[in-house]
Amino acid sequence: MNLRRVQLPVSSSDSFACPAASRVALGLSRRLTLLQHVVERQYPVALALDIVNRDAVDAVPPELATALEALSHEAVFNAARHAAAAFMRLSLQVNGGTVLLSVEDDGKGFPFAGVYDLDALQALDVGPLRLMERVAAWGGSLVLVSRATGTRIDIALLRDASHATRLDPTQKAA
Repeated sequence: MNLRRVQLPVSSSDSFACPAASRVALGLSRRLTLLQHVVERQYPVALALDIVNRDAVDAVPPELATALEALSHEAVFNAARHAAAAFMRLSLQVNGGTVLLSVEDDGKGFPFAGVYDLDALQALDVGPLRLMERVAAWGGSLVLVSRATGTRIDIALLRDASHATRLDPTQKAA
């Protein structure tokens, strides 16, 4: 019997410390479950995971899985640190050739209210800069909804990054 031992991370700083090959072997859905445990240990917040079709999520290309893990990490820890959120929901699904990631929280929101896409956020020079940079680098799209009672960030990335173009993160499955 071939058993493999995986050390679970104990803090946000070491959640990415295990070798990339070990994280990839876990599959993206399991890596997001580990992220859930880490953030809930470090902050007084509950994080619900809504992963639609785990098999499809775990089958995304490794580079995209790593990018989605980093985007999820950034969004979740931003909400926990800066928004004082008590509850967050991370949703992830694959719709055909598009991967949709949504992170919503009940925190204090951004200092601005409304619905903003990536272009508007960049033009106004506001919003979660690192998330915006990562999404733009993947040719994806981002929509941020900010209100006094929380924030929702919707991100859409193409499953096949070689055909990266701007996407609408609010699109529904065909």
